[in-house]
Amino acid sequence: MAQEPRPIKLFQIEEPDGVPDPADGLGMAVGIELSRGGVAVAASVGGNAELLVQPETGSLASNLTEATLSDLLRDLRSLSEKAVARPVTHAVIRLAGFDLTDDAIVRAGAKADLAVLGVRRHGTALDAAIEAENIAGILSA
Repeated sequence: MAQEPRPIKLFQIEEPDGVPDPADGLGMAVGIELSRGGVAVAASVGGNAELLVQPETGSLASNLTEATLSDLLRDLRSLSEKAVARPVTHAVIRLAGFDLTDDAIVRAGAKADLAVLGVRRHGTALDAAIEAENIAGILSA
């Protein structure tokens, strides 16, 4: 007695193509701290912030320009996306010790495909992450 073959169930897994469309909604919002003392990036979920990119001491040049800031923000966004495994699209940036204007910071963020929700001259990356989460929640409502 020969048995009839059983049907095989196949699953198809698809990877997303390229960068997510902004029309698909907000990605994760993060807090970025840039100071002469170093760099840190944090994310917050439910008001609980956690560092994604650990502080790197002494990693910023004293002459931070809009162009170098744009490159730095692009790199930090990429590292953050790898840490949270989802797109990072928005940020509150805490900048201390540099002479860049808020407008220059917003332009640098736009060049790095990062919408800057706010610029602060005080606080930490964790504070900025909580604020970014709150603002993003308002934007997505």
